[in-house]
Amino acid sequence: MTDFINPNVKEGWTGPGRRDGTILPMKPEDDALHIDVGAKNQFEWWYFDAHLEGGYTLVAFFYAAYPNPGLDQGKIAVELTLLRPDGRKTQKIIKYKKPDFYASREKPDVKIGENYMKVEFQDDGLPVYEIFLEDE
Repeated sequence: MTDFINPNVKEGWTGPGRRDGTILPMKPEDDALHIDVGAKNQFEWWYFDAHLEGGYTLVAFFYAAYPNPGLDQGKIAVELTLLRPDGRKTQKIIKYKKPDFYASREKPDVKIGENYMKVEFQDDGLPVYEIFLEDE
């Protein structure tokens, strides 16, 4: 049996897999900020990827709190990774101070320095995300 997934539904999982949870349409607040920024052992980020012409892949993260262990854990940051067709990877993580961070708790609207992501909800389709990242 093949799963049918309606392409007009933004999905969220309530369990660890398709068989273990219920698929529900996401509400704007589902992709908003949930953690207390700066609190210990709380992590949250927004992830985007794009497969570009010519075989390049671009990956972007907006971190309310960077999750990886080490000196940067818990820091506010943006990350941009470029994967080239030949396998080479360029990765840049830029840390920011708490005053440089804004995120809504009602909808996906995040600003870190001059970098931002926001969403426009469509009445008749999927939400449209706009992201902007600027290298130092």
